[in-house]
Amino acid sequence: MLNWRKDHVETFLDDSDQVLESSLRTQVKQLELRSRDLATSTLRGDYKASFHGSGVEFAESREYVLGDDTRFIDWNVTARMDSPWIKRYVEERDLTIILAVDTSASQLVSRRKNGRIGAAAELVSLISFLAVENHDRVGLMLFGKEVNEFIKPQHGEKHARRLVKAVLDQKNFTLETNIRKACDRLTNVLRKKSIIFLLSDFTNLEDLGSLYRMAKYHDVIALILTDPIDSELPKVGLVQIQSIEEGYSVILDTTDPTVRENYRLRSEGFSHLRSQKLALANVGEVEIDVTQDLLSPLSNYFKRRSAR
Repeated sequence: MLNWRKDHVETFLDDSDQVLESSLRTQVKQLELRSRDLATSTLRGDYKASFHGSGVEFAESREYVLGDDTRFIDWNVTARMDSPWIKRYVEERDLTIILAVDTSASQLVSRRKNGRIGAAAELVSLISFLAVENHDRVGLMLFGKEVNEFIKPQHGEKHARRLVKAVLDQKNFTLETNIRKACDRLTNVLRKKSIIFLLSDFTNLEDLGSLYRMAKYHDVIALILTDPIDSELPKVGLVQIQSIEEGYSVILDTTDPTVRENYRLRSEGFSHLRSQKLALANVGEVEIDVTQDLLSPLSNYFKRRSAR
């Protein structure tokens, strides 16, 4: 006997899942197209110059050209050919890139429509396809109170799409951030020196000992996802502000200039303290306003780094 209600509901749910999956695929594709264009036209050179492989390998010998470095003359070939030849080397890359994304509830707080997590998805897409273009391996960690997911580093476009999809499909937003557990996990599972991008608002700086230890063995860059609301209260009268992660709430008069100035100064002081702590840990810092262009801060960081 056909149970119309049960079959109808199941069919409806199946159709809804298909719509959501189709929407997700569309988002992934859109981010891929934008990221691939930026990776090949804008950032590729700066990225490659910023992060070097572990060594060089011999590629070929060719005839000497005026201006070549005489230190690389291939004397054996030169003797046989009776004219100067040099050895050409290429950099051994195969770098390992890890994208560690904060998925605590604060990542949903932003003036940006899809929150800071939406900006994180764009940055994951951009860096993943930069890695693909440069034949580097890239992996992903999603963390909140615990490590929610870890996708091992691999090569290839299909793998890059998988990482972007994992961020866009994230639904488990926890009420706490625990950077310590994320850093400990990465320190334990990564056997070779890697480049680790930490994407978070970094509002929890209580215990950074694990971050310090991780930065001793790996190249760590903090991508700090900021929003104007972090430092500037909108004038909307009396507002009850609740800390999503810590649970407490306060009522603020956002029209009071003193309240607004204190809020700004507190934010400024916290940012300064955060920069000090990251610098002490030898962690790179890139502050990214998620309501603005995401590319420029990353591009500027790569340029500064490659110029060292």
